[in-house]
Amino acid sequence: MNNKVVRAGWRLVVGLLLVGLTAVACQRQSASNDATPTPGETTAAEDTNPTAAPVQIEPETASAAAFTGTFANDGIQVAYAVAPYAITGATGTAILEGEYAQITFELTGADANTNLTGLHPSAWISLAQSAKNGETINCEASVQSYLQGILTFRPDINLNSYFILVLNNDASISVLDPTVNVASMTQLYDMILLNRPGEDWALSQDGRQLFVTMPGANQAAVVDTESLKVIKSVAAGSNPVRVRLAPGDTAVWVGNDAVNPAESGVTLIDPASLEPLAFIPTGGGHHEIAFSVDGRTAYVTNRADGTLSVIDTASREKIADLPVGAEPVAVGVSTQNGLAYAADRAAGTIWVINGDAVVDQIAASPGLSRLQFSPNGRWGFVTNPVDGFVTIFDAASNQTAYRFETDGAPNQISFSDTFAYIRSENAPEIISIPLIDLGQAESLPISSLSAGQNAPGSAAFPAAANAVAATPGEDAILVANPVDRLIYYLVEGSPTPLGSFQAHGRIPRAVLPLDRSLREIEPGVYEARIRVPQPGDFQVAFFLNEPQIIHCFNFTAQENPIYAQQRASAPPQIEFLTNERHLRAGEPFRLQFRLTDPVAAAPVSDLEDVLVQASLTTGWNNRFPAQSVGDGIYEVTLTVPAPGPTYVYFSIPSLQLDYEDLPNVILNTQTEE
Repeated sequence: MNNKVVRAGWRLVVGLLLVGLTAVACQRQSASNDATPTPGETTAAEDTNPTAAPVQIEPETASAAAFTGTFANDGIQVAYAVAPYAITGATGTAILEGEYAQITFELTGADANTNLTGLHPSAWISLAQSAKNGETINCEASVQSYLQGILTFRPDINLNSYFILVLNNDASISVLDPTVNVASMTQLYDMILLNRPGEDWALSQDGRQLFVTMPGANQAAVVDTESLKVIKSVAAGSNPVRVRLAPGDTAVWVGNDAVNPAESGVTLIDPASLEPLAFIPTGGGHHEIAFSVDGRTAYVTNRADGTLSVIDTASREKIADLPVGAEPVAVGVSTQNGLAYAADRAAGTIWVINGDAVVDQIAASPGLSRLQFSPNGRWGFVTNPVDGFVTIFDAASNQTAYRFETDGAPNQISFSDTFAYIRSENAPEIISIPLIDLGQAESLPISSLSAGQNAPGSAAFPAAANAVAATPGEDAILVANPVDRLIYYLVEGSPTPLGSFQAHGRIPRAVLPLDRSLREIEPGVYEARIRVPQPGDFQVAFFLNEPQIIHCFNFTAQENPIYAQQRASAPPQIEFLTNERHLRAGEPFRLQFRLTDPVAAAPVSDLEDVLVQASLTTGWNNRFPAQSVGDGIYEVTLTVPAPGPTYVYFSIPSLQLDYEDLPNVILNTQTEE
């Protein structure tokens, strides 16, 4: 296996191949030869140095505002701190449930003067009294269970990987956990329910909010990435499609592809108050949006009008409507020279704009579709699905640097730190181009990567959002193939997928990784921000692979008066009592569950309007009334007519609880044998 496969990260690879690290050390021992094990390797080995000094742990210190301490092993000292974190950056007075806390690990050598950079520590957070089979799990056993990805022993917060967000064909976003590692079990972590199907999305700079346009609802959903819930659906103008965040997250800009020219333009949303700020009419047709490097100017294409609107972001007033061909379809800004570039599909011209004036042109060919810049801002990539060519121009000279033909109508463009990826509509392959060769070679070394069995262009409902995304902290990409109904995982340097994720009956239209890992913010300092899920004593489990260090420490979160008041009116908790999750098509299936008051911890009995809705991805759905059988237990008999993933939702009208207010469960309906 090549080094890039190894660097892809053992946590994701383990989950994809469904093989566990079943021999993780539960005592101090030497690490394996490689700090990043490949699938099938164990990280445990016998202790070959029995005379080594034991782990040294300094006592934890705690105040109302912070918990700190140090521990050491094998020449590495780890100083940790957990403290409240306010959005403004100022620390609060206590760690509160529902608020943010900052966790910091500083790794140094034995002399405490050498910062150890480039390491990959892992950490998990759970309530301190997590128990299994009635026994409290100790630190080493906790780490072993986390590393194995056991579904029945999952941390409250995982600081080592990322979630995979999948924009589906229906009104949902699937949240996949790539670290789950149990054969034949789903990797579906959660489902985010939308009012209508999503079209495009944009993640805030701090990663806490995801904005999703819903053209069918004329809204933008705001997803809290900690709770993975829609916290608000904001009015976003007529037919909202493209969404972009201005630099510094000063405003959310939504393109309104309205039929009525008077309603065609951009709607601005305040990311703090989550209220509409303004509507700016720009012109007819589809709108692409880009911002100047300093964020003072916005550029908006008007495809039907053949213009590019230049807007002052402070005053929210149009400066100019520049003619940029008959059909401007894309716009981008080079961070290297600060110029804007608009691509005209009709003539195949790339217009160069300085401020509010056209200053140059770059000739390509008719049929252009997308324009994006490489991470360094120098190289502009333009796709042409009509003639099959990809054009790369140099922003330093505004001249075409490379032009090459591909199979299958190239359309989407995505980047990792080291590669550009071109996705085609009529071929399942992804084209990869090493960024390091741009400007260095006369012809580029282009590779073709397999991303499924079928071309994605035959899918009925393509999304504006990209179907290809680079994974955080790895040399790998995710590719959503809507026809195969799979999300493929490809490692850079490997021509075929290393694995895939199921779409669970839905059609995946776009993919976006949501980073949840510790980040090295400065040499030897690793940090993460979390939203504390509830009050209580939490255990933080720390793990370093080489040299192997396992240590757990606690911090306490206090009750938040605001959330305490909300809990008084919180909906009942649902506990599913039926372990069997497989149905037979056309046969009755009894589902039993318990409702519990979360405040009084008492059963909620004798409700007469508990409704259960079962639905299939084919569009079939039906409601079934549940019957109370006492002690908070309810039963419902479901009959599902066809096989497939069956989504079961709950509502209680008398308590004003709709389907999105209560947890749901996914069952699997099978064909009769």
